[in-house]
Amino acid sequence: MAPEEPRLIDDVVDLAALVELRDIIFFQVHAERLSSGPGSENELHEVNREDEGQQIGIQIQERHSETRIEVRCVLHGETRDARYVIDAAAQYEVEAPVVISPEVVEAFVERVGIMAVYPYLREALQSAAAKLRLDAPVLGLLRPGGVKLTTEDPRESAE
Repeated sequence: MAPEEPRLIDDVVDLAALVELRDIIFFQVHAERLSSGPGSENELHEVNREDEGQQIGIQIQERHSETRIEVRCVLHGETRDARYVIDAAAQYEVEAPVVISPEVVEAFVERVGIMAVYPYLREALQSAAAKLRLDAPVLGLLRPGGVKLTTEDPRESAE
């Protein structure tokens, strides 16, 4: 019996109906205290003194084959008191081979893929801050249409 030809998927709704979330994997959970604690005079590593806030960015990567999709999110965050890196991925599988158009992959990552990873990023960030006995940065809500994939690295355009 000849192997089945991969089915062409050209609609994100069709893809979402076929995939199953198989795992969430962490590649890195890093938290680094930048100060010695309350009342510390250590200003060596202090950043954004005028902002007094937080800077958090998330890079999103995807890779896929005929039977798998992986959506990987790397959070880089910095506050007055700490630096964080959280790297996690959602792994999806389909039962039968598929060929997915680039537009559908992009829509899937933006609308579905990141939504599975995001709560895990939030929990890891909260947990890491708690272990350092610091107030945790709050990740805002992801709203529909709020995630747009680009090929540009935001760190390069800031230079």
